[in-house]
Amino acid sequence: MARVRLTDRSIQAAKVEKGQTDLRDTVQPGLVLRVYDSGRKTWGILYRTEQRRRRWFKLGLYPTLELGDARARAKQILGQIAAGSDPQAERERSRAAVGVETVADLAEDYFERYAKRNKRPKSIEEDRGQLDRYVLPAWGKKPVSEIARRDVKRLLEDLADGTIARLGKPTTTAPRALRALLSKMFSWAVEEEILPANPAAGVPLPVTPQSRDRVLSEEELVVLGHELERLAEDAPLSAAAFRLLLLTAQRPGEVLGMPWDEISGDCWTIPQERHKGRLSHRVPLSPQALEVLESIRPITGDARHVFDSPHRPGHPLSTMKTANWTILRRTGMKRWTPHDLRRTAATHMTSGGVSPFVVERVLGHAHHGIAAVYDRSSYDRDKHEALNWWGIRLQQIASGDVDSEGEGQAHERKGTGVS
Repeated sequence: MARVRLTDRSIQAAKVEKGQTDLRDTVQPGLVLRVYDSGRKTWGILYRTEQRRRRWFKLGLYPTLELGDARARAKQILGQIAAGSDPQAERERSRAAVGVETVADLAEDYFERYAKRNKRPKSIEEDRGQLDRYVLPAWGKKPVSEIARRDVKRLLEDLADGTIARLGKPTTTAPRALRALLSKMFSWAVEEEILPANPAAGVPLPVTPQSRDRVLSEEELVVLGHELERLAEDAPLSAAAFRLLLLTAQRPGEVLGMPWDEISGDCWTIPQERHKGRLSHRVPLSPQALEVLESIRPITGDARHVFDSPHRPGHPLSTMKTANWTILRRTGMKRWTPHDLRRTAATHMTSGGVSPFVVERVLGHAHHGIAAVYDRSSYDRDKHEALNWWGIRLQQIASGDVDSEGEGQAHERKGTGVS
């Protein structure tokens, strides 16, 4: 923090490339000019309370508040502080009396007062999509003052590992984009004196997820089946989502974001904009999967999404983390994530005799090389029979029949990849 004799010329020339810097006025001790990388310049006072807590009190913006007036205002406020007053605490109490500002309130203020004046319409639309999908379901009703660095870190981790349904962006870029948006919004809140600090500043990006090998055994699937029946009593949509993850072997984000119009008969078509591989992907639905979907119909009614959020109607469920931890806590199972159910389904199908090539098509993985150029078959028949076999096998496992047609045994299906 530099100490300088502030003049209009030095104030106009002051700038910072990144973040912010404070210039202390030597003429009026306690007066500070805070310069932001956006070019914004704010007058304020840095002081300590009787409990030695460091505080910042905003006086106004330069040049709206001129140098001479800022010094006079600072002298008046510093006199009140010397007499035992805490002006920033009084300001916060005044705001609280009007109503606690939530994260949803802050987001709306940010778009109305900053984004609409400084960002392109397309960027605003993308930012709103991120906040609506990732942030507001988790934080919307929370007072913005309660959001801490650990909350930002946890949200980014949930987005990276697939616990939160993504908007189709690759795992490595979605957390980076969200962190940039949160940092910008919270930085603006600091400039507006809504927050004392930016909780997203300096939060590291999640480590790129390493390949995992967690696969639930048949015994664990029996335990999970019983627990999903129990979960369905309190959270029927979450229980149904877990079942569809297992029955379809698709990604959590793709399942949670599924709208009804993607389903036609016994086939679910994931459009390329929602598919991680950026390709349209057809997923045959087994009778067991269709039964799960029919059980949801009375719950969601005319909602657009299969898993319409009960807390935010019109929006899909954004996370399964709470339900996942509830199951782990109740059962004492070794930790697994929703994405591990996709690996579990693929592993059991392969172990049960389904061709690895067909399993790759079920998963929606793109195949490469010369075959990828000439072979455009969707393998719908092979995928359908593989998933039908898997649906029946899950029923057998759920009934405790874990030895019948168990893993490693062949299953003859003419014309398919199940051998």
